[in-house]
Amino acid sequence: MTQINSSLLGLLFKIAGEKYRELVIISLAWRSTIGDLLSERYKILKFEKKTLYIEAINHLWMQDFVLYRPMYLEKLRKETKIEIDNILVVLKT
Repeated sequence: MTQINSSLLGLLFKIAGEKYRELVIISLAWRSTIGDLLSERYKILKFEKKTLYIEAINHLWMQDFVLYRPMYLEKLRKETKIEIDNILVVLKT
């Protein structure tokens, strides 16, 4: 996960509240987990009922993510220690 001062991290969790705690953790781990290039192509939308929703910038990147979804899912699970059942990709409108 991104290296961040523990007091700053505590403040971030306090602002986000318990409802968004897991989303904050996933967001902090996103770039280091999938890489700089890909993190610019996919935007995290929400985390709900153990499903992460992301937005792809176009059809090609959407298709690319679907191909590698199992690998990204496993990496995110390991990095965040959060139970993530699926990642759904939507197309940017």
